[in-house]
Amino acid sequence: MSDFFAPLIKIYKILYLIAYDITGNYGISLILLSFFTFVVLYPFNKKAQQIQTKEHKIQAILSPQIDVIKKNFSGREQYEQLQWLYHRYGYHPLYAIRSALGLIFQLPFLTAAYYMLSGLNEIQGVSWEFIPNLGAPDHLLDGINLLPFVMTMVTCVYAFVMPEISRKERLQTVVIGIFFLFLLYTAPSALLIFWTCNLVWSLL
Repeated sequence: MSDFFAPLIKIYKILYLIAYDITGNYGISLILLSFFTFVVLYPFNKKAQQIQTKEHKIQAILSPQIDVIKKNFSGREQYEQLQWLYHRYGYHPLYAIRSALGLIFQLPFLTAAYYMLSGLNEIQGVSWEFIPNLGAPDHLLDGINLLPFVMTMVTCVYAFVMPEISRKERLQTVVIGIFFLFLLYTAPSALLIFWTCNLVWSLL
């Protein structure tokens, strides 16, 4: 899979090392790289939010009518009634995927950052502030990695302070946050710092 993201991985590495040449600090360079990612993704995320808002509005219209159809019809008749309803509003159930566009836009960047930072020799054994090794899991709490929990906590805060997402999407965001907790628990500290900073920029 790394071959598929090779161009983006290369760009990330170049930008990160340029940031280091300017700052002389690998930790601050991570923050700058995450801010660059946020700026690049901002137009896409803004468009995704507009699409999500549209999805919420159409769901608010369709959901009560779908409930009535499911209550009063079954089998083939229910299917035909639902198809008529979708056709009336020019809607298809697959459009619900649009609510996940924000995450879909970010995943290639997270994946590229994962491969870049996991294989970057320059940060192996490099400490920053209270992080003993940016190229390895943090082991800050007697061998327990703290940064993955910080990342998950920020994800949950993000889910509950964003006013434009639905209750279902809040739950989905929390579930995704827990999934990434396990997925990235043994990831390099640098990656956890990078991704947590991305979430912080979004919150701010």
